[in-house]
Amino acid sequence: MTWDLLMPPGEGIWRYAAALPDLSVHLSHAECNTPLLQSRRLSTLLKLGLTFKDETRNPTGSFKDRAAALIVSEAAAQNAQGIALTSSGNAASSLALYSALAGIACRVYAPPTIPHGKLLQTEAFGATVFQPCDMDELGLSEAAAGAASAPGWVDGATVAARCPLTLEGYKTISYEIGAIMVPRTIVVPVGAGTLLLGIWKGFRELRDWGLTRTVPRLIGVQSEGWDPLTHAFRRGDTRVTPCFGAKTIAQGVALGNPGIDGVETLRAVRESNGIMVSVNDTATRQAQAQLAREEGILAEPSGALPLAGAIRARDEGFLDAEESVTVIVTGHGMKDTVALAKIAGRHRGDSPWRKRP
Repeated sequence: MTWDLLMPPGEGIWRYAAALPDLSVHLSHAECNTPLLQSRRLSTLLKLGLTFKDETRNPTGSFKDRAAALIVSEAAAQNAQGIALTSSGNAASSLALYSALAGIACRVYAPPTIPHGKLLQTEAFGATVFQPCDMDELGLSEAAAGAASAPGWVDGATVAARCPLTLEGYKTISYEIGAIMVPRTIVVPVGAGTLLLGIWKGFRELRDWGLTRTVPRLIGVQSEGWDPLTHAFRRGDTRVTPCFGAKTIAQGVALGNPGIDGVETLRAVRESNGIMVSVNDTATRQAQAQLAREEGILAEPSGALPLAGAIRARDEGFLDAEESVTVIVTGHGMKDTVALAKIAGRHRGDSPWRKRP
């Protein structure tokens, strides 16, 4: 493999066709090719050599579009009538978009906590959303699996254990980073850990092809209360004990049972000589505000989680001053306007054009 073959001119996921599964349908909506941004101010403020992989530039505003383009392409190649999944938001809107492009029906089983922006985005693309109030995470998964088992329907799960195509989509992030630089460390938000696994796969491929000499360390970041992988990592366990029920603003990673993907994520973090860390909502909200005000990047809480995790890893002595660190910003801030309102504040000032209460 050469860089010219791996990344020929063009846009969209199928630019990387030489490294992707051979499918007869190639759906694309100009996903991928997101910028790797040099830090404007936070590197100096935090004493870290920061870059930001801005996945908010994808069509629906999140990294999930990379996987959705492949998943729905495969469904279309199978002449599927519909696709069903459970999602807390980003996967729902991504699968809804690409299903609309393919002319395939889409059913989403979502928890009541799905942010309103993500719900509206999903419904705007024509998906049908079910929000049963009496179902937990397991119940939603079972309902989606039941719908996917109907004739002509397929499973839209984006965890690698159920859909290996997901890793194929996410590994393209590594190609785009590696073509510019190989940072010492990459920081990734983690629910089940599928994104981290895809990035790990991509860099290992680049190394095996002789396109890079090194692979980065991986820092997986979870939200406190939804952090079974961090607990397992700190204990030195290879198995993961699920945890449920805590409140978090980072709904995109609020997954209590990461399953097989979680076990593989622990292995990948350890193989990379990385670590798992957890951060609370206060740190996440502060990172969200810092990204907006210092870097001009509007991230949802899950997208800001890796910056908060990088700060935590620095405070724990894992990251050295000025070390090259790439933060994966996974989702756009407008997807969760309630969380955005918490960091926006009121900066309107006095105006003769606005009536005072």
